[in-house]
Amino acid sequence: MSNGCRSGGVDIAEHPILTAAAKTRSGRSDGAALVAYVLAAAIGFVVAAIIFTPSVLLGTGHFWTAPDYPDMQQHLSAAQYYLHDSWRFPIFLTTLIMPPEGVSVVFLDVNPLLAFFAKLLFKATGIYVNHFGPWIALCYALQATAFLFLCRSLGLRGVVPTIVCAIIAVSVPEFLYRYFHLTLLGQFLITMQLGLYFRAVRDERYRAMSWWALGLTLLTILIHLYFFAMVAGIYAALLAHYAASGRQSLRIAILQLGMLAVGTWLLLFSTGYLHGLGGSSGFGYFSMNMLSPFVPQDSGVISGMHDMIDGTGGQYEGFNYLGIGILGLFALSLFLNRRDLWPLALRYRYLLILLLAFTGFALSFNPMVGDISLLHPFAHRPDAMAAGHAIAARPAAVASPAGNGANIHDLIFYPLQQFRASGRFFWPVGYCIAAFGIVGVWRRMPGMAGLAILAAAALLQFNDAGPLRHEMEAHIRAEMVPPAAPDPWVAMIAAHREITVLPSMDCAGSKSPLIPLFVFYASQNVIPTHSAKLSRGPKADCSAEYAGVAQRALGADEILVMLSPPLPAETIQAMPDSASLCRKFSLGYVCSRKWAELEAGGIKLTARDLRPPGPMPYNPAGESAGHRVRGK
Repeated sequence: MSNGCRSGGVDIAEHPILTAAAKTRSGRSDGAALVAYVLAAAIGFVVAAIIFTPSVLLGTGHFWTAPDYPDMQQHLSAAQYYLHDSWRFPIFLTTLIMPPEGVSVVFLDVNPLLAFFAKLLFKATGIYVNHFGPWIALCYALQATAFLFLCRSLGLRGVVPTIVCAIIAVSVPEFLYRYFHLTLLGQFLITMQLGLYFRAVRDERYRAMSWWALGLTLLTILIHLYFFAMVAGIYAALLAHYAASGRQSLRIAILQLGMLAVGTWLLLFSTGYLHGLGGSSGFGYFSMNMLSPFVPQDSGVISGMHDMIDGTGGQYEGFNYLGIGILGLFALSLFLNRRDLWPLALRYRYLLILLLAFTGFALSFNPMVGDISLLHPFAHRPDAMAAGHAIAARPAAVASPAGNGANIHDLIFYPLQQFRASGRFFWPVGYCIAAFGIVGVWRRMPGMAGLAILAAAALLQFNDAGPLRHEMEAHIRAEMVPPAAPDPWVAMIAAHREITVLPSMDCAGSKSPLIPLFVFYASQNVIPTHSAKLSRGPKADCSAEYAGVAQRALGADEILVMLSPPLPAETIQAMPDSASLCRKFSLGYVCSRKWAELEAGGIKLTARDLRPPGPMPYNPAGESAGHRVRGK
């Protein structure tokens, strides 16, 4: 803004959120910043240790050896297969899953970057490290530190504000809620990039910050593609500011954009994101409800607010409740800075446009207000659920648009389906709201009154997130009772050289959560599996799969698990030699050519072997969405 621009008697060029309040480079300033970041990291780490226990953070204990949630089983089994497989290209390819072509474990949420270093260590020394445990500790420490970096990039200073930032950062409900999607705990990547953006724009340090932002953007490809999309968007907003600042800057911005494009393609190709990439489903189903950020859900402050707002059955993926503390600070900050909102919007216009786009994408083409669809003709059909959350098996193929209509449909929806859980894209918006609330209040009320308000907001936020923490603690400390007892299944699977579970994930319906369980047991002895819970990949032809069961020949060293239902018992019994090869268990049939050998070794099925798959570890959406209600 020009130096003469004023609004309501306030010099906008000197507004603390528009420009840097202080640009000191003194050792004292650097030392104070280091102390602040160490304090924030300590707060995050202590909260993680309290919730998860030290053993979980070290990667040991029953939380890891007996996981009872399909996504956790998927993460751990994929990491195990990748660790024990040979080095291949693409880098994250393993042929131990879905042989002979194999799959890239980037689609199985193994946290590719850490999995790569774990494999290097294992191949060099034989030492196995469960990298997911330390990752949780790192995420909580960096959640507080990176959010503080964002707030300090907006001019925040002081010990009490530092503590407030750290407490609020580790009390964001949607962050706490992600503990069963381990890689998605890395939300510090978002706030770190936002901090780089504001340092570039407020201090006009475009050259230095843009290179850091480019590196961080490419790094996120090696962690999770959703983070990459969000972080890349913030980087694009930074480059837009850079390009608008002068002709020379425009050339550098174009150069960096080209480097981003080339680097992105090289990383996607070399890591295996392009290997066997297929379609997905669920865009519009896994969206965000318009009420989600603002209406208390599972609140520890407002009693009776337990259930999640979910208008589609899949909007747990768009759970974005901000919390009482954040909402209170944001409302107060809007009031205190009401005369400067327009200049702020102009100054950060490219980021604002991005955040509005992220919000629209999170709402998808089916915006819901509670259970009400605002665009009913475009509402998401119940039968278009993602494979892992389907309510029933559907052997019959679903008709698709024909001709040019099919091409247009695929052109629009294929890219969208790669980010089907669109509700997650509100995360950068939520963190900007939180940072604006904290910094906006403190810069306008820097005295004792402001400190009291910040402290009260942090306390409210921490208490509001209490039910989430308590439910997590209870689940983490509970004895895991997975649907299948390890004995005799692990030993029985280990006696074979390959395992197949039918139907596949796309066709198994409500029984699909059992597939990662059998794969997890197979991974304990690195038995190759023809079944997996793939979020991206060619979709199965369920009609052909069901029709082929009756003619399926069992491999000489294969164990075949068939879930019935959805597979009809009559179809299974029509298989060649099924009477001698297949045994009934509580949830289907298991077939092998080694029954005599298994029974001679004392391995046999018993009545306690299996039970129906349980709900997710925690989800306040309720049992109607297939998730456990708080307190049940």
